[in-house]
Amino acid sequence: MVLNKSYIFLFILIFCCWHNEICAQEIDVFEETEFIEQTFFNTRVANNHSSETLERGYLDFRLSHRMGRISSGVSEMFGLNQAFSQFALEYGITNNLMFGVNTNSSEKIYSGFIKFKFIKQSTGKVEMPLTMTWFSNSEIKTGTLDYPNNQYYFSSRLFFTHQLIISRKFTDKISFQISPTLVHKNMVKTRNDNNNIFLTGIALRYKFKRKMAFNAEYNYVFPGQIYSDIDGHRPVNCLSVGIDIYTGKHNFQLFFTNAVAMNEKSFLTETTENVFKKGIHFGFNITRLFNIVNYYE
Repeated sequence: MVLNKSYIFLFILIFCCWHNEICAQEIDVFEETEFIEQTFFNTRVANNHSSETLERGYLDFRLSHRMGRISSGVSEMFGLNQAFSQFALEYGITNNLMFGVNTNSSEKIYSGFIKFKFIKQSTGKVEMPLTMTWFSNSEIKTGTLDYPNNQYYFSSRLFFTHQLIISRKFTDKISFQISPTLVHKNMVKTRNDNNNIFLTGIALRYKFKRKMAFNAEYNYVFPGQIYSDIDGHRPVNCLSVGIDIYTGKHNFQLFFTNAVAMNEKSFLTETTENVFKKGIHFGFNITRLFNIVNYYE
Protein backbone atom coordinates (compact mmCIF):
# COMPACT_ATOMS: atom_id res chain seq x y z
CA MET A 1 0.00 0.00 0.00
CA VAL A 2 1.44 3.33 -1.03
CA LEU A 3 0.95 6.14 1.48
CA ASN A 4 -0.41 9.43 0.26
CA LYS A 5 1.96 12.36 0.63
CA SER A 6 -0.59 14.17 2.77
CA TYR A 7 -0.63 11.21 5.20
CA ILE A 8 3.15 11.27 5.39
CA PHE A 9 3.13 15.00 6.11
CA LEU A 10 0.44 14.51 8.78
CA PHE A 11 2.45 11.73 10.41
CA ILE A 12 5.60 13.90 10.53
CA LEU A 13 3.62 16.81 11.97
CA ILE A 14 2.09 14.63 14.71
CA PHE A 15 5.49 13.16 15.55
CA CYS A 16 7.10 16.62 15.81
CA CYS A 17 4.31 17.91 18.04
CA TRP A 18 4.60 14.83 20.28
CA HIS A 19 8.37 15.18 20.47
CA ASN A 20 8.15 18.89 21.35
CA GLU A 21 5.59 18.12 24.04
CA ILE A 22 7.93 15.56 25.62
CA CYS A 23 10.82 18.05 25.53
CA ALA A 24 8.62 20.76 27.01
CA GLN A 25 7.62 18.40 29.81
CA GLU A 26 11.26 17.63 30.52
CA ILE A 27 12.08 21.37 30.65
CA ASP A 28 9.14 22.02 32.94
CA VAL A 29 10.30 19.25 35.27
CA PHE A 30 13.77 20.82 35.36
CA GLU A 31 12.36 24.27 36.04
CA GLU A 32 10.38 22.93 38.99
CA THR A 33 13.54 23.16 41.10
CA GLU A 34 12.96 26.19 43.32
CA PHE A 35 15.82 27.80 45.23
CA ILE A 36 14.96 29.20 48.64
CA GLU A 37 15.49 32.96 48.89
CA GLN A 38 15.97 35.32 51.83
CA THR A 39 16.86 32.89 54.57
CA PHE A 40 17.90 36.16 56.20
CA PHE A 41 17.15 39.72 55.05
CA ASN A 42 20.78 40.80 55.19
CA THR A 43 24.33 39.55 54.77
CA ARG A 44 24.59 39.98 58.57
CA VAL A 45 22.46 38.65 61.43
CA ALA A 46 23.73 41.34 63.81
CA ASN A 47 27.49 41.05 64.32
CA ASN A 48 27.82 37.69 62.57
CA HIS A 49 27.68 37.11 58.84
CA SER A 50 24.60 35.28 57.58
CA SER A 51 24.59 32.76 54.73
CA GLU A 52 23.30 35.46 52.34
CA THR A 53 25.44 37.02 49.60
CA LEU A 54 24.86 40.13 47.52
CA GLU A 55 23.40 39.80 44.02
CA ARG A 56 25.72 40.35 41.08
CA GLY A 57 26.53 43.98 40.42
CA TYR A 58 25.21 45.30 43.73
CA LEU A 59 27.33 47.56 45.93
CA ASP A 60 26.45 47.72 49.63
CA PHE A 61 27.50 50.75 51.66
CA ARG A 62 27.34 49.82 55.33
CA LEU A 63 27.48 52.03 58.43
CA SER A 64 27.59 50.38 61.86
CA HIS A 65 27.73 51.79 65.40
CA ARG A 66 28.05 50.27 68.86
CA MET A 67 27.23 52.59 71.72
CA GLY A 68 28.44 52.67 75.31
CA ARG A 69 26.82 50.84 78.19
CA ILE A 70 23.10 51.45 78.57
CA SER A 71 23.69 51.38 82.34
CA SER A 72 25.91 54.49 82.07
CA GLY A 73 22.81 56.58 82.77
CA VAL A 74 21.53 59.99 81.78
CA SER A 75 24.94 61.68 82.00
CA GLU A 76 26.12 59.59 79.04
CA MET A 77 22.69 59.50 77.36
CA PHE A 78 22.52 55.78 78.18
CA GLY A 79 25.63 55.13 76.12
CA LEU A 80 24.75 57.27 73.10
CA ASN A 81 27.57 59.72 73.88
CA GLN A 82 30.08 56.91 73.44
CA ALA A 83 30.33 55.08 70.15
CA PHE A 84 32.53 52.81 68.06
CA SER A 85 31.97 52.87 64.31
CA GLN A 86 32.60 50.82 61.20
CA PHE A 87 32.37 51.84 57.54
CA ALA A 88 32.22 49.13 54.90
CA LEU A 89 31.89 48.67 51.15
CA GLU A 90 30.79 45.26 49.83
CA TYR A 91 30.20 44.09 46.27
CA GLY A 92 28.54 41.11 44.58
CA ILE A 93 30.82 39.63 41.93
CA THR A 94 28.22 36.96 41.10
CA ASN A 95 24.95 36.02 42.78
CA ASN A 96 26.93 33.60 44.96
CA LEU A 97 30.29 35.35 45.39
CA MET A 98 31.01 38.66 47.11
CA PHE A 99 33.82 40.55 48.80
CA GLY A 100 34.08 43.50 51.15
CA VAL A 101 36.46 45.89 52.89
CA ASN A 102 35.92 47.88 56.07
CA THR A 103 37.55 50.06 58.68
CA ASN A 104 36.91 49.89 62.43
CA SER A 105 37.50 52.67 64.96
CA SER A 106 38.01 50.02 67.64
CA GLU A 107 41.73 49.13 67.67
CA LYS A 108 42.13 50.94 64.30
CA ILE A 109 41.60 47.72 62.37
CA TYR A 110 41.25 47.41 58.59
CA SER A 111 39.89 44.19 57.14
CA GLY A 112 38.72 42.51 53.98
CA PHE A 113 36.73 39.36 53.32
CA ILE A 114 35.45 37.05 50.62
CA LYS A 115 32.26 35.03 50.85
CA PHE A 116 31.06 32.21 48.58
CA LYS A 117 27.70 30.45 48.65
CA PHE A 118 28.41 27.03 47.15
CA ILE A 119 25.24 25.12 48.07
CA LYS A 120 21.69 26.52 47.95
CA GLN A 121 18.64 25.19 49.74
CA SER A 122 16.05 24.09 47.18
CA THR A 123 12.84 22.13 46.71
CA GLY A 124 11.18 20.40 43.77
CA LYS A 125 13.10 18.31 41.25
CA VAL A 126 16.37 18.87 43.10
CA GLU A 127 15.89 18.91 46.87
CA MET A 128 18.65 20.39 49.01
CA PRO A 129 17.82 20.88 52.72
CA LEU A 130 20.62 23.36 53.52
CA THR A 131 22.45 26.44 52.30
CA MET A 132 26.22 26.47 52.80
CA THR A 133 28.45 29.53 52.54
CA TRP A 134 32.18 29.89 53.08
CA PHE A 135 33.53 33.07 54.68
CA SER A 136 37.20 34.10 55.01
CA ASN A 137 38.41 37.35 56.54
CA SER A 138 41.81 39.01 57.01
CA GLU A 139 42.49 41.87 59.44
CA ILE A 140 45.38 44.18 60.17
CA LYS A 141 45.61 46.09 63.44
CA THR A 142 47.21 49.52 62.99
CA GLY A 143 46.68 50.58 66.61
CA THR A 144 49.05 49.94 69.50
CA LEU A 145 50.05 46.33 70.18
CA ASP A 146 50.11 45.60 73.89
CA TYR A 147 51.54 42.11 74.16
CA PRO A 148 54.21 42.04 76.90
CA ASN A 149 57.48 40.17 76.40
CA ASN A 150 56.94 39.80 72.65
CA GLN A 151 58.99 41.02 69.71
CA TYR A 152 56.78 42.67 67.10
CA TYR A 153 56.84 42.09 63.34
CA PHE A 154 54.46 43.20 60.62
CA SER A 155 52.89 39.74 60.72
CA SER A 156 52.16 40.29 64.44
CA ARG A 157 49.38 42.67 63.37
CA LEU A 158 47.54 40.12 61.21
CA PHE A 159 44.48 38.06 62.14
CA PHE A 160 42.34 35.64 60.11
CA THR A 161 38.85 34.23 60.46
CA HIS A 162 37.27 31.32 58.55
CA GLN A 163 33.66 30.16 58.82
CA LEU A 164 31.46 27.51 57.29
CA ILE A 165 27.96 29.01 57.52
CA ILE A 166 25.21 26.38 57.36
CA SER A 167 21.62 27.61 57.30
CA ARG A 168 18.09 26.35 56.73
CA LYS A 169 14.84 28.18 56.18
CA PHE A 170 12.27 25.94 57.86
CA THR A 171 9.23 28.07 57.05
CA ASP A 172 8.67 31.52 55.63
CA LYS A 173 9.00 32.82 59.20
CA ILE A 174 11.68 30.68 60.83
CA SER A 175 15.34 30.40 59.77
CA PHE A 176 18.34 28.97 61.62
CA GLN A 177 22.07 28.80 61.01
CA ILE A 178 25.18 27.38 62.64
CA SER A 179 28.70 28.60 61.93
CA PRO A 180 31.73 26.49 62.88
CA THR A 181 34.54 29.07 63.10
CA LEU A 182 38.31 29.27 63.30
CA VAL A 183 40.03 32.50 64.39
CA HIS A 184 43.81 32.60 63.89
CA LYS A 185 45.96 35.18 65.66
CA ASN A 186 49.55 35.49 64.50
CA MET A 187 50.50 36.82 67.93
CA VAL A 188 48.92 36.12 71.32
CA LYS A 189 49.75 37.53 74.74
CA THR A 190 51.27 34.43 76.34
CA ARG A 191 52.38 30.96 75.35
CA ASN A 192 49.37 29.53 77.15
CA ASP A 193 46.99 31.28 74.76
CA ASN A 194 46.13 29.45 71.55
CA ASN A 195 46.92 31.01 68.19
CA ASN A 196 44.02 29.02 66.71
CA ILE A 197 40.70 29.53 68.49
CA PHE A 198 37.71 27.34 67.66
CA LEU A 199 34.13 28.39 68.30
CA THR A 200 30.61 27.92 67.00
CA GLY A 201 28.06 30.60 66.21
CA ILE A 202 24.32 30.01 66.10
CA ALA A 203 21.63 32.36 64.83
CA LEU A 204 17.85 32.43 64.63
CA ARG A 205 15.45 34.57 62.63
CA TYR A 206 11.71 34.87 63.22
CA LYS A 207 9.91 36.97 60.60
CA PHE A 208 6.85 38.48 62.26
CA LYS A 209 5.93 40.81 59.38
CA ARG A 210 6.60 40.74 55.65
CA LYS A 211 9.65 43.00 55.98
CA MET A 212 10.43 42.79 59.70
CA ALA A 213 12.12 40.04 61.69
CA PHE A 214 13.49 39.23 65.12
CA ASN A 215 17.14 38.14 65.03
CA ALA A 216 19.27 36.50 67.71
CA GLU A 217 22.84 35.18 67.64
CA TYR A 218 25.27 33.62 70.08
CA ASN A 219 28.94 32.67 69.71
CA TYR A 220 30.28 29.92 71.94
CA VAL A 221 34.08 29.76 72.35
CA PHE A 222 35.23 26.30 73.35
CA PRO A 223 36.98 26.43 76.76
CA GLY A 224 40.69 25.95 77.36
CA GLN A 225 41.91 28.22 74.55
CA ILE A 226 42.15 31.76 76.00
CA TYR A 227 43.91 32.33 79.32
CA SER A 228 44.89 36.00 79.25
CA ASP A 229 42.60 38.83 80.30
CA ILE A 230 41.55 41.52 77.83
CA ASP A 231 42.15 44.95 79.40
CA GLY A 232 41.85 43.37 82.83
CA HIS A 233 38.64 41.47 82.06
CA ARG A 234 37.92 37.85 81.24
CA PRO A 235 36.61 37.20 77.71
CA VAL A 236 32.98 36.08 77.48
CA ASN A 237 30.77 34.78 74.68
CA CYS A 238 29.12 37.30 72.38
CA LEU A 239 25.30 37.60 72.41
CA SER A 240 23.06 39.87 70.28
CA VAL A 241 19.28 40.20 69.94
CA GLY A 242 17.24 42.72 67.96
CA ILE A 243 15.05 43.45 64.97
CA ASP A 244 15.70 43.59 61.23
CA ILE A 245 13.78 46.07 59.04
CA TYR A 246 14.05 45.46 55.29
CA THR A 247 12.89 48.04 52.73
CA GLY A 248 14.55 46.75 49.56
CA LYS A 249 17.36 49.23 48.98
CA HIS A 250 17.83 49.95 52.70
CA ASN A 251 18.17 47.61 55.63
CA PHE A 252 18.05 48.67 59.29
CA GLN A 253 19.23 46.36 62.04
CA LEU A 254 18.65 47.54 65.63
CA PHE A 255 19.82 45.33 68.47
CA PHE A 256 21.31 44.96 71.91
CA THR A 257 24.67 43.26 72.32
CA ASN A 258 27.51 42.78 74.78
CA ALA A 259 30.13 43.42 72.07
CA VAL A 260 31.43 46.88 71.17
CA ALA A 261 33.90 45.76 68.47
CA MET A 262 32.64 44.90 64.97
CA ASN A 263 35.65 43.11 63.47
CA GLU A 264 35.56 39.33 63.66
CA LYS A 265 38.57 38.46 65.82
CA SER A 266 37.50 41.02 68.44
CA PHE A 267 33.80 40.34 68.95
CA LEU A 268 34.24 36.59 68.52
CA THR A 269 37.15 36.09 70.93
CA GLU A 270 37.70 39.33 72.88
CA THR A 271 34.25 40.41 74.11
CA THR A 272 34.49 41.26 77.81
CA GLU A 273 31.10 42.77 78.68
CA ASN A 274 28.93 40.45 80.77
CA VAL A 275 25.20 40.81 80.08
CA PHE A 276 24.47 39.75 83.67
CA LYS A 277 26.64 42.61 84.98
CA LYS A 278 24.99 45.43 83.01
CA GLY A 279 27.31 44.95 80.05
CA ILE A 280 24.64 45.67 77.45
CA HIS A 281 25.11 48.06 74.52
CA PHE A 282 22.79 49.37 71.84
CA GLY A 283 23.99 48.87 68.29
CA PHE A 284 22.80 49.28 64.74
CA ASN A 285 23.72 48.47 61.15
CA ILE A 286 22.41 50.59 58.27
CA THR A 287 22.97 49.46 54.69
CA ARG A 288 22.22 51.05 51.32
CA LEU A 289 22.28 49.01 48.11
CA PHE A 290 23.34 50.45 44.74
CA ASN A 291 22.97 48.56 41.46
CA ILE A 292 26.10 49.95 39.83
CA VAL A 293 25.98 47.52 36.88
CA ASN A 294 22.59 47.04 35.25
CA TYR A 295 22.67 43.55 33.71
CA TYR A 296 19.15 43.80 32.29
CA GLU A 297 19.84 46.42 29.61
